[in-house]
Amino acid sequence: MILSMCEETKSPATQVPKAMCGALFLSWLCGFIFLIPLMFVMPAIEEVISDPYGQPLPFILRSAIGSEGGAFALTVPIIVLGIIYGAIPGSGLWKQVNAKLDVPLNAMMLSMATQILLGLIYFGSYAAFSAFSGSAVIFLTIAYVMPIVASLFGGRKHLSAGSWDFGVIGVICNVVSIAWTMFVLPLFSFPFFNPTTLETMNYGSVVFIGGTVVSALWYFVWGRKNYKGPPTQDGEVLRRRSSIIEQ
Repeated sequence: MILSMCEETKSPATQVPKAMCGALFLSWLCGFIFLIPLMFVMPAIEEVISDPYGQPLPFILRSAIGSEGGAFALTVPIIVLGIIYGAIPGSGLWKQVNAKLDVPLNAMMLSMATQILLGLIYFGSYAAFSAFSGSAVIFLTIAYVMPIVASLFGGRKHLSAGSWDFGVIGVICNVVSIAWTMFVLPLFSFPFFNPTTLETMNYGSVVFIGGTVVSALWYFVWGRKNYKGPPTQDGEVLRRRSSIIEQ
C-alpha cells in the first residue's frame, strides 16, 4: 500500500523507495510484536481448518479484526485507486464523495455488490469459489513481477534518471525476484487435497488465464484510451492531486 501514497508524498521519487525499504524492518518488528498476543487470542488451528467456508485467511482476518465490516473495509482503497485513474467504467460516478456522509458511498456500494456476487458463487460450486479466491495471490504475484521483468529485459535504461541505482546488486535482485516467482506460481496452482477430485481440484490457474484474457481484451476496448495510470513526475502528482480536490 506504500505505492498508493505516491500522490500524497513530497518528493515521492526518493521518499517512497526509502519507505519501502524501511517497511521491511518495520514489518518484521511489528509482525513479531503482533504475533506474541496473537498466539494467545487467535482461534485454535482446528477451528481454522473446520471453517465451513474453507477459507483460512478470511476466517483469521475476521477473527483478528473482530468485525466482518472491518475486513470488508480493507477492499475500499483498492476500488478507490482504480476509480481515480479511470480503470473502471463510469469513474465519474464511482469517485463521487457523498456530501452528507463524507464517504465515497457509490464506490462502497459497488464494492459491496461485487462481494455479494462473488459470494453467491459459493452456493453454486465450492470449486468455483475456491478458484476465484485462490487466484488472487497469483494475480498479485504477477502484478509485482511484471515491472521487474520489463525493467530487466529493457536493460534497466530508464533507471539512469533515478535518484539512486543499485547497479549490479539491482540486477541480482531482479533475477532472484523473477526466479522466485517462477518457482511459487506452480505451487499456487497445486490441488488442496490428495487424492484430487473434480470438486477439490485447484482451478486457480484457469481463472488466472481467463482473467488475463478478459483484462487484455478490456485494455484494447477501454483502457488504451481511458486509463492514464499514476503520474510519474512530482509536478504531475501535484496537478492530479489538486484536480481531485476541486472535484
